[in-house]
Amino acid sequence: MKNSVISWCFSFVCMIFIICFSVITTVNFKGIYKSDIDRYHLDSYVGVDKETLIKNYDVLIEYQSIFFNGELELPDFPMSKEGKIHFAEVKVIFEIVQYICIISGITSITGLIYYIKKKEFFIFKKIAMVSFFVPLGIGIIAGIFFDQAFVLFHKVVFNNNYWIFDATTDPIISVLPQEFFMHSFFMIIGIIVFLSLLSYGVYRWLLNKEIENNNDKKEGINQLI
Repeated sequence: MKNSVISWCFSFVCMIFIICFSVITTVNFKGIYKSDIDRYHLDSYVGVDKETLIKNYDVLIEYQSIFFNGELELPDFPMSKEGKIHFAEVKVIFEIVQYICIISGITSITGLIYYIKKKEFFIFKKIAMVSFFVPLGIGIIAGIFFDQAFVLFHKVVFNNNYWIFDATTDPIISVLPQEFFMHSFFMIIGIIVFLSLLSYGVYRWLLNKEIENNNDKKEGINQLI
């Protein structure tokens, strides 16, 4: 089954889970934003302190969750109608990512249990290969041409120009610089690479463990003989 279509398809499902998991982890990780507040002095742009920025950022992140129902209301920032529409569209996209993560995660865990029971450890190597080279290749290209990729992403995903914020009507955009999204993007790629290498490490560990078990069995048989 090493070269079966099913095993490769399953590897792609695992890759999708890894990507979605990396996105969700990055979005909910506040360290990047806190660091960028200090790095770019974002609090000076809108005349509010760091704690206030973080409080509003928390509201924005909580709004993206599949468990949140209601409209987005930032406590310290006014928002235009177009701005609210854009964040609502972002919420829909991120909710889809969360649902895909859950479905692909359940599928991945179920499949991995099956492959481990069958001692077909090669599947971890396939997952590592697919999850490493495909996203990393895309990530390198997008990282080099991040400005163009950033604009292209928004033009493809959204069917309007509401993502082009006016800082006078939506001052929140002043404290969400493009550099923040670039740093988040790099974190996503970093998590994907880490999980890919972890998958390969699991493959090597399981393979070596199986070899050791087989050697122990052979030694046991030889002693009996």
